[in-house]
Amino acid sequence: MKASAASLALAAAACVMSVFALWPARRREEAPPRNLDRPEAPAGGLHDPRLRKLQEKVSDLELRIEALRTASGNPQAEDAALRAIVLDSARTPAERVSAFRIVRSRSADGCTQDMILSILALLRSSGDAAVRLEICRQCSGLGAPQVRHEMLERVRTDPDEWTRVEAIATLSSCAGEADVRPVLEAARDNDPSGRVRAQAAAALDQGEPK
Repeated sequence: MKASAASLALAAAACVMSVFALWPARRREEAPPRNLDRPEAPAGGLHDPRLRKLQEKVSDLELRIEALRTASGNPQAEDAALRAIVLDSARTPAERVSAFRIVRSRSADGCTQDMILSILALLRSSGDAAVRLEICRQCSGLGAPQVRHEMLERVRTDPDEWTRVEAIATLSSCAGEADVRPVLEAARDNDPSGRVRAQAAAALDQGEPK
């Protein structure tokens, strides 16, 4: 059971990273602002048939993992296997991010504190913008204070504009907070990317008292 699930998780990880690789940089610039209410993949290259097939394959693999968990009658074993992948620094970043994503998709509170700290450490250390972007996306909705701190750091310092966009969207639910608002205002007014400035403005507007 564990071996089969792990193999599927690794295949899903490879597909996810392939999806990111297919986003042309030129098309990224043309993409509309991300919907703050529902996280979505960046729009660049969405009509590429290779990308659609990879996305479908990822979904199929996730369904197979879920089926294995259900058929085994032992969901705890499957969850433990995924948690171990997230925590294992010997695994590739793609494998760890994929496992984290699957755990998040199963349960809103399925991520343990050690998983969150581990994935945030990967966020800080990774030189791959696709990895950092996906971690920011998957941290949406996590209430741990460490998540907020790391998202603020991404907005201020990450060299990749799409990662900054995702960090801002993840912070949108607390955009009005005293430690968040000044960072978003600075991004809105000063970020060199118009994409980031627009995302920050949208987040600040969402955080305004009604």
